[in-house]
Amino acid sequence: CVWCSPVPNKGVTDSPHGTNRLIEWLSETGLKRVSVRSDQEPAIKAVVTAAKNGWSGELVPELAPKESHERSNGAAVSVQQAHGIARTLKEACEDQAKITIPPKHPALTWLLEYGAFLYTTHAQGPDGFTGWQRLKGRRWNAPLPQWGECVDFKIRTSSKIEPRWEDGIYLGIKRTSTEKLIGTAERTYVVQSIRRKPEEHAWNGLLLLAIKGTPWCPNPKAEDPTELTLPISLEPE
Repeated sequence: CVWCSPVPNKGVTDSPHGTNRLIEWLSETGLKRVSVRSDQEPAIKAVVTAAKNGWSGELVPELAPKESHERSNGAAVSVQQAHGIARTLKEACEDQAKITIPPKHPALTWLLEYGAFLYTTHAQGPDGFTGWQRLKGRRWNAPLPQWGECVDFKIRTSSKIEPRWEDGIYLGIKRTSTEKLIGTAERTYVVQSIRRKPEEHAWNGLLLLAIKGTPWCPNPKAEDPTELTLPISLEPE
């Protein structure tokens, strides 16, 4: 299985997002004891230590020796595959929506997480199983929209006469519940029910570019920044 998430900062000083994501991933495995290998960079070690203190299971840190770091980082191939999927989805979305997504746009943070999800649910290993099958005991069979596609999503209303469906941008899946992540100009929604639009209405570049939420700040306030601090480079190879 592959998990991937950008972080707003290195270490744990300014934001606990990296630690929180790591704890979520550890919990998703269902394991009670996990060995975590990382390099010796202080920022990474701080995240692992914080996760060890915050996770309910037993986490055993293992530092990779500096001289064998490249050889021990076999998972880097999976990370490259997840980035490749994200790069392909970005290019396809830009082509369909007739836009260019800036490298500091918040929507790209969701795209990287989604690339890892698709790799886990669809890439088969030498045994013919996907990571999702090993994790959940079943294949992923539910149809999904294309990343960045404009969909209708169902919201809760206080009155029966209020509209229950709104337009939003499909950003991915919440892995622990398989609910859908939908972005709008105001906030990010986690919903169960979505429906795809006809092809001629399936792409809304203006709405996609208006998205402001990120995985660490899904419901931004007016004073929150609308751009990432550092760019996410996903240029076609």
